[in-house]
Amino acid sequence: MYLIDLKIVFKYEAFKSYWSRSIDNIDIKDRMISFKIPDFPYSITRSTTVDVTLRQDDRILGVLKYSYLPSCE
Repeated sequence: MYLIDLKIVFKYEAFKSYWSRSIDNIDIKDRMISFKIPDFPYSITRSTTVDVTLRQDDRILGVLKYSYLPSCE
C-alpha cells in the first residue's frame, strides 16, 4: 500500500463533549507508521476510548480504537 497524503485523526464524542486532533508529524518507513499520540484534553477517572481514523484523500483506510488511561498521579 502506497501511503501518500496520509491523515490521522483522533476523535472523541460523548454526551456533552467533542474533541478532535489531527496528527501533523507522521513518520512512514517501509510498512511502519509512527506518530506521537496527542494528550487527552479532559480529566478522566477510567479508561476512555477514542476513534483513530486513517484517511487518504477522500478514502478512509481504517478506523482504530485507542484507550487513554487515567493518570496515576
